[in-house]
Formats: sequence, C-alpha cells, structure tokens
Amino acid sequence: MRESTSITIDGRGSLATVSCVLGIIVSGWLLNSLLFEDLGYNRTGILEGEVWRLLSSNFLHTNAFHMLLNGSGLLVLWFLHGNCFRNMELVGGLLFISLLTTTGLFLFERDLIWYVGLSGALHGLVVWGCFRDFSSHPYVSTALLACLAAKLFWETDNTDFQLTADLIEAPVVTAAHLWGSLSGVLIVAVDSITRWCRQRCWHLRCLSCTGFRRSSS
Repeated sequence: MRESTSITIDGRGSLATVSCVLGIIVSGWLLNSLLFEDLGYNRTGILEGEVWRLLSSNFLHTNAFHMLLNGSGLLVLWFLHGNCFRNMELVGGLLFISLLTTTGLFLFERDLIWYVGLSGALHGLVVWGCFRDFSSHPYVSTALLACLAAKLFWETDNTDFQLTADLIEAPVVTAAHLWGSLSGVLIVAVDSITRWCRQRCWHLRCLSCTGFRRSSS
C-alpha cells in the first residue's frame, strides 16, 4: 500500500473559491471611494502601525479596467492550474503570496508610497501553478515559466508603460511583479518541503506497519 502522489483534484471547488475572490475584488472596486484611504497600500500608514494594508491593498483596484485586467488574469490561472489546488490551498496560497509581495515592496522599495492591485500576487500564482502542474504538463509549465522570466527581465530594462498607466489611471509598479514572482518561489519551496515530509511520514508509517505484521506472524 502506498500513498498516491497525484495532486490533480476536482476543479469545481476551486472555481467556487475563485468566484469568492473575484467577488471580493469587485466589491472592493464598487466601494473604492470608501476603502482606498483605509485599506490601500500607504507606506506612511504602515509605518504608523496600519499593517493590514499589506494584505488588503492587493484586493483593491484603481478603476474598472484595472479590476477586469487582474480578474481575467485570475480566471486564466484557474483555467490553467485550477485542478491542481484544493480550496484552502488556493485561498491560503493567494493570501500568503499577496502578503509577501507587499512586504517585499515595503522592505525593499522604500520610495514606493502607494500601491493597489493583484498583479504581483498573480505572478506568484503563475510560479506556484506551474510547479504543481509540472508533472502533468511539463512543456506547458516550462514555457509559462520561461515567458514569465523573460517578462520580468524585459521589465527591468523598460520603464515606458504609459499606455497601461493611462488605462489603469496609475503608475505601473513592476517591482510588484518581481516580488510576487519571488513570493511564488518561496511558496514552492514551502510546498516541496511539506509534500516531502508527508511522503516521508507515510513511508515510515508503512514500514512500521509492515514490521509489525512480520513480528506478529
């Protein structure tokens, strides 16, 4: 008897989870005028103890286009990798990556005063999703990671994002994409260690049961 190593599950539950996240994003946009001042990333506010901004700012958006851009990105990621996650994994991972992304901005991008949006966390979900899906679709996962790496490299040498900035009515914070991707790498490391420990514990339990049966026979 051995533990199954498959991580593909029924995606309907994940769709419900993504729908809830999208609902939060849409609600945040509808209540923009009420929430921006209190929940958006504001470096001065965070320094004064308003640490909730590190998480809440990821789910706010500047306008409808910004919201639709990130919402559609989340749906594409669900389509590509939704079957690889259980509900709480997806929620927990999204919150973890979101928090790490803005924490990276806070610690290392000290000139950044204001930020909202989910694009950084979405970059991290791409990394994690490709890792989870690699055994089933290695070529697709490799291609996606290569495209992501090329995009990040391109963004380091290009600062002209005026068209996108005009559409979302705010500067494009490419640093969030970098820190989101690095957050994805970190959660991949945590995921790998957790899965290895589970498999190791299962293996040891099986050996223990086998030894017990032999000693009883």
